Amino acid sequence: MAVKDLDEKHGQVSSAVCSVQAALSSTGSIASFSWTVMIALNIYLTVTRSNRCLQTRLAGLPHLISWGLPIIIAIVTLSEKRYGLNPCTGTAWWCWVKLHSGDRTIDLLAWQLITGKLWEISAYIAVVVCYTLVRIYISSHVC
Repeated sequence: MAVKDLDEKHGQVSSAVCSVQAALSSTGSIASFSWTVMIALNIYLTVTRSNRCLQTRLAGLPHLISWGLPIIIAIVTLSEKRYGLNPCTGTAWWCWVKLHSGDRTIDLLAWQLITGKLWEISAYIAVVVCYTLVRIYISSHVC
């Protein structure tokens, strides 16, 4: 049964189901991109720094960032009632950030960036930077 079907039959139930699905989806996506960056940073530190004490001291930080940040974003977004159905986003009947009456396009875009796209784009850039620095370091120390 699709979320659209639930919406037509049960009204508010679908809204709650959709909000939970959107929160879990965006939390999982942000966590995944955060973990990808943490792995890239760990590879960078492992290759370029021989200081195991630094890595040991920072061992809990990736967990705090990669789980804490997405959960905080989801809680804030849920508390602002920004998750829900929005067939106007180009993803027909997909639960994510909903448009409230009176919202401007920039408001919707800001919430979409905060709940996923900003972290996705940042992860792409951070991973490329880390791996490029590792490549430069290896090239300068091997030859």
